[in-house]
Amino acid sequence: MDDVNEIIRLAESGDPEAQFRYGVMLEEGELVKKDPVLAAGLYKSSSEAGYIPSVYNLAVMLRDGTYIPRNIGEAARLFQYAAEKGDPKAQYNLGLMLDRGEGVVRDEAEAVKCYKFSAEQNVVHAMYQYALALKIGKFVEKDVKKAVELLKKSADEGYHRSQAEYGAMLIEGDGVTKNYDEAKKYLELALAQKDEKARFYLGLMYYNGFGVKKSIKKAVKFYRMAAKAGNPIAQFHYGVLLDNGTHVTKDQVEAAAYFKASADQGYVRAQYNYGVDLARGIGVKSNLREAAKYVKLAADQGLPEAQCFYGEFLEQGIGMQKNTREAMRYYNLAANQHNEQAKNHLRILNKKK
Repeated sequence: MDDVNEIIRLAESGDPEAQFRYGVMLEEGELVKKDPVLAAGLYKSSSEAGYIPSVYNLAVMLRDGTYIPRNIGEAARLFQYAAEKGDPKAQYNLGLMLDRGEGVVRDEAEAVKCYKFSAEQNVVHAMYQYALALKIGKFVEKDVKKAVELLKKSADEGYHRSQAEYGAMLIEGDGVTKNYDEAKKYLELALAQKDEKARFYLGLMYYNGFGVKKSIKKAVKFYRMAAKAGNPIAQFHYGVLLDNGTHVTKDQVEAAAYFKASADQGYVRAQYNYGVDLARGIGVKSNLREAAKYVKLAADQGLPEAQCFYGEFLEQGIGMQKNTREAMRYYNLAANQHNEQAKNHLRILNKKK
């Protein structure tokens, strides 16, 4: 307790490091009575003296608004200040805010830079985010091999999202040799931390008998659980089962609801399926304007069947004004991905010229 009393004495005398240490004790209730509000005050005082760990902790409290009023703009400013001073966790958190446009103007390219700097300093969450960018070439040169390395490193540090993503890549052989045993190991590690993406991919393994004894019953159970928990990939796949009545009772209303939930989280194939449902009134009231919106979302992310379907909307003026030139542009995008229906539309339109 002598050390604790000395920390408190120094903190009360204005020592920035002691204020930080006392703040951590108060926030966590370690050796002293828990008092997060007093901790925030100490972090603020210490941060004003430029002590970076306090700047970071105060930013987290302001962002989360758990113990003090939420101030997302001030949180972003403090994360940026700490990031500029080289704090790796601040760099990661600033990246998240830039990615989402929270408290700052959205800048995904700058976010990826933040993830990179933080990942290079072994922040496991940043490794995951930077790996996702590398995997698809998002504001950085595509490098699937490097993405796999980062995901494995982060996964081996225990981060569940990396474990789930790495497990999925091992199933698919995406940038790494297929290995179902390793995939199952990493997915089960992630599932132990209640990762719903891992639950879905384990379901996929049981559905197809990938490295496990095939069990449709277990697969459907995993799909349903992950879908209900909000995982967009599971919502789409479970929606497909419901839509077709495959291994479950057919329910197109519930299927459409799952497609929408997945689509609203940005899952491309669900955006297309929900757009089709809206256009045709399957499981949901027909709404051509909304249908066009969802199909366009999928089309603009490169899904060829969505590009073709959106071209039909434009050509026929479905839910929008006719625009043959723009329709041909979307047909060409789909045709370049070997969509035969789009090629047929182009042949017909070119004959009319």
